[in-house]
Amino acid sequence: MSGFFKVKRLDNFMDFKVYSNDEKPADSCKAVQIIKMLYDTKKFKYDFSAIGNCFQVAIDLLITIATSGRSTEGWLYVQGECPPPQGRHAWLEYDGWAIDFSSGDALFAPLEDYIKLKNPNNLERYTLKEVQEHIKSPEGRKKMDIWDY
Repeated sequence: MSGFFKVKRLDNFMDFKVYSNDEKPADSCKAVQIIKMLYDTKKFKYDFSAIGNCFQVAIDLLITIATSGRSTEGWLYVQGECPPPQGRHAWLEYDGWAIDFSSGDALFAPLEDYIKLKNPNNLERYTLKEVQEHIKSPEGRKKMDIWDY
């Protein structure tokens, strides 16, 4: 891999930062097109330009993908402990890519590179069905740091 990341900005679109490496070029990230479609059709309720709750946004995005008629097979909601200053953090994974909304931008990065960059511990990965089970109870919502539902 030459350099750490190559950045590709998408034309005429919000701040989608797609980081790539020699093995995973930016145009191979299927999640970009799926999320761009949700954004363009106003199905995703968050304003990506505002820094938000990474847990809530990741779960909302996963549920939005499902309710838009797209398959959530292969999509995972992930949370873990990152070193300070970040602390507890959540993102989505799909097709070998990490999708992260914590910076106010939509960040897409090859999963291996993202894990090296964030260095998270105590990772927990959940399918949509598992997320839906957690959000049914106050204990589950607390575990996932979410407020709605």
